[in-house]
Amino acid sequence: MPVLHTRSAHYHNGHFYDPETHERLILSDGVELLLTAMPSAFLPFQPAGDDYNPQRVRTEEDIRQQLMQDPKVSEFYRLMEAGSELRFALHPPKPPVPGAKVAEYMFRVRLDEPLFVYISANAGKEADTAKLVDSACRVIHAERTNQFFDSAPDRLRYFEQVFALSLNSLIKNTYVHYFQNVGAPGRSAFEVMLVGDTTETLKQLRKRVLSQR
Repeated sequence: MPVLHTRSAHYHNGHFYDPETHERLILSDGVELLLTAMPSAFLPFQPAGDDYNPQRVRTEEDIRQQLMQDPKVSEFYRLMEAGSELRFALHPPKPPVPGAKVAEYMFRVRLDEPLFVYISANAGKEADTAKLVDSACRVIHAERTNQFFDSAPDRLRYFEQVFALSLNSLIKNTYVHYFQNVGAPGRSAFEVMLVGDTTETLKQLRKRVLSQR
């Protein structure tokens, strides 16, 4: 077993730094550390993403009232009720190894508020393209969907829920939390979110709902 290496480090702006060289310390994913600090240095746990209390969210009537009073909103439609689930897949960045593959991860989402779309009062040519209304939501489960790791680490050894106030933010928050800010965390919820356990995308659900108006 190799000899353990001990060195001092300062934690600053989300990074570890060598206090002598002022260079940032890069740690391999999955490394085990022994942290020594004053008790006051260990802060209370903060949920990942945009924290909110799932027990104190808007009801469907709350959202309808807000949309009815918004002068920018022409029409609005409910796509999914609170408690409904969606899912989306993400891939971590590929390691710098020629031909290396990475695992795909599937994240399951629960809506804590109903999901609505709205058509802007000034939509013009985009009158049939409704936009998402912000909706409190969270990732409640994640799993690896393929085994091709090569040198890529398992990013789901420790799962925790990720919170957001919109589906688009949830995708970004999840990517940043598990894969840091490496790669392209931006995705469109309409394109990548699947409804429940079906293969219907949120974009297809929107089209189906709007066609019934």
